Amino acid sequence: MAGLRSGADLVLQFGGRRDVIELKLASAVSALSRGLAQVSLYARRLGRDRGHLILFDPRSDLPWEQRGRVEEVVHDRVKVVVVWA
Repeated sequence: MAGLRSGADLVLQFGGRRDVIELKLASAVSALSRGLAQVSLYARRLGRDRGHLILFDPRSDLPWEQRGRVEEVVHDRVKVVVVWA
């Protein structure tokens, strides 16, 4: 996608709209703050007011079924759905 080449991990296009999905390792101290900033920037570039951030914790010994937690955070006027995995 033009203008997003140096940024978004994934831009999903479906039904005429594009959505931003950013992936981060949750073990990094700044993963949440950096991820929120990136998602909001990329979403605004696409003219969207919503994006998605998926944070993976590679250190977790919990089974996949017990890891999922979802929350919505507003960052810089963009609603970001944060998935902790």
